Amino acid sequence: MKPDIKRKALRRVQDIISICFNYVILINQIKINGENQMLPFSKKSTPDEEISIKLQPELQPLNEGQKYLIALDMSGIGIAKFDGNKIQTIDPGHRYISFDKAPKSIEIVATSTSLFGSNMWSFRINRIIFATVDWKKFSAALRIESIIKSALARDDETLISGFLESLYKVKATPNIMQLTVSDIIDHKNEGSYEELVDFYSVPVNDGKLADLPYGNFSISPLEEILHNSGIKIQHNIYPMGHCHIDAAWLWPYSETKKKTERSFLNVTRLFDDGYKFVFAQSSALFYKWAKEKNSKLFSRIKELAGEGKWLPVGGMWVESDTNLLIGESLARQFLYGQNYFKANFNSDAKIGWLPDTFGFSGQLPQIMRQSGIESFITHKLRWNDTNVFPHTFFNWCGIDGTVIPTILVNSTYNGNMQFDEINRVLSNVNNFDDPYVYQFGYGDGGGGPNSEMLELLDFLPEVAKNAKPEFKQEEFLKDVMNNSKNAPEVNGELYVETHRGVYTTNYGIKRRVALLEDRLIACDFIKSVLNSHNISHQHNDLSEEWETLLTAQFHDVLPGSANYYAYDEAFSDLDRAIRNTESFINESIKAYCKEMKIPFGNMIVNTSQYNINSSIDLRRNTIYISEKSGKEESSQNVSLSVPSFTLNLNDKPLSVNSNSQNDFEIKNDKNSVFIKGKYYSFIVDDNCNITVERDLGIIFSGHLALLEDVPGRFDAWNIDLDTLNPGNLLSEKTKSMDFKQDGVNTIVSVKIHYEDDSIIEQRFIMNPNNSFIEVRNRINLRNREKLVKFFINSKIKSKTLKCEIPFGMVERDFSDDKNKAKFEFPALRFVNWSDQSKGFSIVARELHGYSFVNDTLGISLLKAPLYPNPFSDGKETEVTFFILPEKDYKKVYRELNFVFHPPIVIDHAGETNMKYNDQLLKVTEDDIIIENIKETENGKGVLLRSYALENGGKLDISSKHKFGLEESNMLEDKRGKVNDSIEYGKYQIRNIILNFEK
Repeated sequence: MKPDIKRKALRRVQDIISICFNYVILINQIKINGENQMLPFSKKSTPDEEISIKLQPELQPLNEGQKYLIALDMSGIGIAKFDGNKIQTIDPGHRYISFDKAPKSIEIVATSTSLFGSNMWSFRINRIIFATVDWKKFSAALRIESIIKSALARDDETLISGFLESLYKVKATPNIMQLTVSDIIDHKNEGSYEELVDFYSVPVNDGKLADLPYGNFSISPLEEILHNSGIKIQHNIYPMGHCHIDAAWLWPYSETKKKTERSFLNVTRLFDDGYKFVFAQSSALFYKWAKEKNSKLFSRIKELAGEGKWLPVGGMWVESDTNLLIGESLARQFLYGQNYFKANFNSDAKIGWLPDTFGFSGQLPQIMRQSGIESFITHKLRWNDTNVFPHTFFNWCGIDGTVIPTILVNSTYNGNMQFDEINRVLSNVNNFDDPYVYQFGYGDGGGGPNSEMLELLDFLPEVAKNAKPEFKQEEFLKDVMNNSKNAPEVNGELYVETHRGVYTTNYGIKRRVALLEDRLIACDFIKSVLNSHNISHQHNDLSEEWETLLTAQFHDVLPGSANYYAYDEAFSDLDRAIRNTESFINESIKAYCKEMKIPFGNMIVNTSQYNINSSIDLRRNTIYISEKSGKEESSQNVSLSVPSFTLNLNDKPLSVNSNSQNDFEIKNDKNSVFIKGKYYSFIVDDNCNITVERDLGIIFSGHLALLEDVPGRFDAWNIDLDTLNPGNLLSEKTKSMDFKQDGVNTIVSVKIHYEDDSIIEQRFIMNPNNSFIEVRNRINLRNREKLVKFFINSKIKSKTLKCEIPFGMVERDFSDDKNKAKFEFPALRFVNWSDQSKGFSIVARELHGYSFVNDTLGISLLKAPLYPNPFSDGKETEVTFFILPEKDYKKVYRELNFVFHPPIVIDHAGETNMKYNDQLLKVTEDDIIIENIKETENGKGVLLRSYALENGGKLDISSKHKFGLEESNMLEDKRGKVNDSIEYGKYQIRNIILNFEK
């Protein structure tokens, strides 16, 4: 297409948009915080400072078809109030307010922070303009602008030439003030017009120059283009207004509370203006925040939801991560989300909604189905950097066989409703009958749709005959189900081929989330014990602590990709919740002891399905609650022996294994240390390389590595494949090895000082009574953009890794080229590498990132990005993992059960002179993992949530308490009878309710 034709078309469109405005004035003087100020105005500010802007424009009577319009060109975001009532937001996606009834007072309450968290420390207003607008012409001009841009995108010169013939029938030209309006509201197709506005708008407005006449035109030439747009879209489109709001990202939770109210105001205003559309919004948390901040707004949302115009979707507390949190957390995401929706909207959400999450667990289809979700919508698979995901509509089959119809949004979840964008994204959708969801509205930082998008939506059926601007959720779901019968199937996890660094970035958030998960699971068990004895406890509600946890699992918080201010708030909330859970445990056990008439003393509580018979670190590997005063013991290694699901009262305080016999065979010379026990042999040489052996020879060798980590983009999010190349290794200045015996433990330390002055110390802690090796890594990085790995080489013949995920496991076969893009991958708590003769597992509660490149397994210990948080893990950081030299991955659950369910230890100063055991229940299981035992939501029973491994299994339940059994879904609202010997299918999740006789 000739460049001059393109320029002429775009310029003429801006002319016509500008001519739609009449009676335009720039407002020179306003009141800011009660004082008169001239524009432009600027001031220093803080993110939480509210700035009051009051306007008193002279409003002329409107002619038929006209509206008033006020547009602001300012740096921050504001809420407009008419006569004291909040009506709409002013932000980059909503630059003006249109209205047809003149208010008595107009106020904008603004803050300095922009949509994406920047510009926090200053505030500026450049221009405010007032105008009237011929809305019918303006609407037609907006549609024509979109039609022309669509034709330009298709390079249809013939069509553009025809459009120009119609456009030139409009003989009027815009004046300076009309161009000023189109400049402020961001309709800038002709660059030279910006200079005209800059040169002349102020002197014209002040009367120093006479403006050109106001242009006017007949709408007839525009209607010629509208009737012959040249756009013919055949696809089955469901447009959904949407507002993607990150619970925290480049801003903290406190800012998101404001974003939520502002965005929801925008949407309700559009409905109040009479626009017909469907708006979908996820995240129960956002509704809760909106209700707390603006009850009138929330009431309006409930009305719209009742009319089917506003769809609460997702069914989750937030749009969470799905790889880095335990299964119980995912279950609670849906439980808390759906309970909120039922309580406030009288219905579950039916549409799963995770457009921006960084990967999708293979158990998510089963979890969603058990939580009332009937279809699933996502987008992030479009970010793949290696393999193009082949489908936009498919049946996603989870690892257990559960199927959920899934729609992949082909473009963005922040669509602009421009016809060229819709055409482009649908070009990859081959089946016209497949339901396609087009999400439109400003997002990430919030905002939602604006009136211009809805003017285009109203015209959409003219260019897309199968588009459905208004639809009922039931119709959509029926269409999805009918078309899913012939849809392709995709099995297992949906790995997103980008953002591989989020499994590791920001150890601080991952540690706190894991600590709180473990403590809330422990609290659930304590509450279940109280329930079995019919003991009430006044501090029985931990919903606030669960909500704190679920909020922190948002997909930009838990993955480590938010900024410093987001974590400042998140860490404070999590630390408080952790303290509250520990206080709950202590006070609940006191209440239990009082009711059972036993002394409150030294108590060990095993919340696991396996007996505890191991020597573990008291303060690191238990939930340790001490009422002692005075100095702590230097060594804290203790031997514990407690049956499964048992509260155990000791007659004496816990004793430390300081003088226990060390049964290792040890050889120590200047070049190496050799340690042999009954479970394994361990060797470290003077190059700080370690080797682990068993009867059949070497299992693996391993070594530390510090790598340069400078991704091409998305610093905190990404690890590029070339980061793992040997050429990115930092050289070692010095290294040393140390060996000592500390009571029963043998400790080998290696210390490496790198060329950039970073120092990493690795301590291998071995106990002759334990089958595992504990590895503590003390990391002190001097510079950012570094990645710390522990690499493992082995002659294991298999290239398949077994990786734990929430409620199950996936096998990743790296001999398959399709999996090469998974060079860095997530695992929840362990990875097993084994063949028929040998193998081992790496187990870590708080580390989730692993790599497999060139037959080398790596565990990522720390990632230090520069953007968006240059302060994460900036101080000395200690991270821990365990090595279990056993080929059978199932032994991880038994041998390291304290990683999955850390025992509670109440360390009391005195003696009780009494021993006491209370076992809640006994289970006999065959490949069944008990995830959690919790009190039911109605408080009447106890729910045992469990799942089977890859071959299915069987569970038998018994207890000293009499009980009846039921089975429910994850929401606990659908129940059926079940006997006490329960069969499970492959990776099946079952929710068994025990109703104890009271």
